[in-house]
Amino acid sequence: MKKITLLLAIVCSLGLFAEQKNGIVYVKAGATGTGASWSDALGDIHSAILLAKADNLHRKDVWVGSGNYAIQTVLVMADSVNVYGGFAGTETDLAERAKVAGGKPWEFVNVSVLTAGDTCRVVETSQNFDMPTTFGGFTLTNGKGRGKQLNNSGGAAVVRGNMILLNCIVKNSVTAGNGGGINMTGGVVRQCWIYGNTSQTGTGGGGGVYANPASPVTATIEDCQINANFSGVRGGGINMQGTGMTYCTNLKIFNNRALATGAVNKPGGAIYTNTGNNIIKNCLIYNNSGASAIYINGGNLYNNTIVKNVGGIYMAGNTVNTI
Repeated sequence: MKKITLLLAIVCSLGLFAEQKNGIVYVKAGATGTGASWSDALGDIHSAILLAKADNLHRKDVWVGSGNYAIQTVLVMADSVNVYGGFAGTETDLAERAKVAGGKPWEFVNVSVLTAGDTCRVVETSQNFDMPTTFGGFTLTNGKGRGKQLNNSGGAAVVRGNMILLNCIVKNSVTAGNGGGINMTGGVVRQCWIYGNTSQTGTGGGGGVYANPASPVTATIEDCQINANFSGVRGGGINMQGTGMTYCTNLKIFNNRALATGAVNKPGGAIYTNTGNNIIKNCLIYNNSGASAIYINGGNLYNNTIVKNVGGIYMAGNTVNTI
């Protein structure tokens, strides 16, 4: 009986510890508080992330209210510190954030806009995380592809293993190198709208997304809309490289271009992939233009709808079952 009582005490104490493990640091545009509540919110997201990760055993989440936030130096994510936007500033539960009725997953009633300064990107991770960590519910704009690392790459964001970019709009960002919108070396981009981004002259390209995971890491892009992105090298929508796998599913990819200076079409107006580990499935790909709409040299392309593109499909060493 004593053993059972002791076991119950241990279980209860563990449950209490788990409940206490995460708290919240609150941020509102223009606020000057401590971050302890919505009425006492911080005004700076950088400071909120530092505060949330201050105790390694009791890391907190960061909730960011609606408004416009100027990002003058890149936001560096911390392992296990989730950062969420899209709040009115009264919510007590993440599920209370209001979405646009009948809208897309990235359409919030209360919009948190993160605008990068003249030279920086908006957000990045410095390494693969140990735990899945989410950055979600934001509009990322005006990124210039510079941060603490991978400069001239990843216009708005750098995503590494176990980071999840969720319900975000990534728009109007530019880099001279790879990944006009996003550079991925792993992690997940889910239910995001990626549009109007530019990769200018880098060796890899990827106007919307550049994915380059190293084995055994996987990069996943799912349930996203990727349109109106541009690459001056290749991969107007997405460029996939690396020894790891990039898994793309349920994407809507349209109106992207791969076009070099002098109006020379380049490969992969929609998608460019040059490794055998990638999977592209259940995607709708249309109205993209380049020397090829899809350039796939290894990997798997199946159960997709590919219509009304300029450039056709270049295939080598891949499995194809596509409509």
